[in-house]
Amino acid sequence: LERSLGAVVLFAADGAVRHASPAGAGLMGYRPDELNGTDGFERVHPDDRERVRAAFAAGLAAPDAALTATYR
Repeated sequence: LERSLGAVVLFAADGAVRHASPAGAGLMGYRPDELNGTDGFERVHPDDRERVRAAFAAGLAAPDAALTATYR
């Protein structure tokens, strides 16, 4: 993950960022140390946050399903 060219972010079941790859800094504008341990939903637009939380919970409930979500 550390050498990946793509942004990789691993989340805990509660939405906390457990690991953010260095490549994500260029895409997201945050260094990994700024993201690790934070609430992954706090950077989602407030109007979209509950919908994204629900989509995340659906993904946890059905780990083999292919789910998508579009949000700001």
